[in-house]
Amino acid sequence: MKKKYKSCFFYYFFCLSTLYACSEKTNYPEGKQLYDSHCASCHGKQGEGLESLIPPLAAADMLQNNSASVACWIRKGLEGKILVNGKEFENAMPPNERLSNTEITNIINYVQNAWGNKHKFITLEEVNQVLKNCK
Repeated sequence: MKKKYKSCFFYYFFCLSTLYACSEKTNYPEGKQLYDSHCASCHGKQGEGLESLIPPLAAADMLQNNSASVACWIRKGLEGKILVNGKEFENAMPPNERLSNTEITNIINYVQNAWGNKHKFITLEEVNQVLKNCK
């Protein structure tokens, strides 16, 4: 009888650990890889930012309120004062002119759906249109 319980326990543990491992995977692996290479050194691996120097991306109201502008910020950079979650930031964000439109789309979709962010999927066509109008 004890052997039966042990078997059930190990089976239950195996199922739970498998479910947990699967839930940790991102839906945007290309975007995560690009984010880790081009953005995480400033914005943090978990999108937490850097105190009062670099704004967070996790739960950032600025992303939700300006989702169409994000592609331009990535491509052209961002200067001047910005307000994120009621906190002011003024350090410049450098441009990423070498990233393709597809790479920018992947980064945006990853960031907008990572760390508790829940934003709509943005298409390559939408990013192409936005980038045509960047200044």
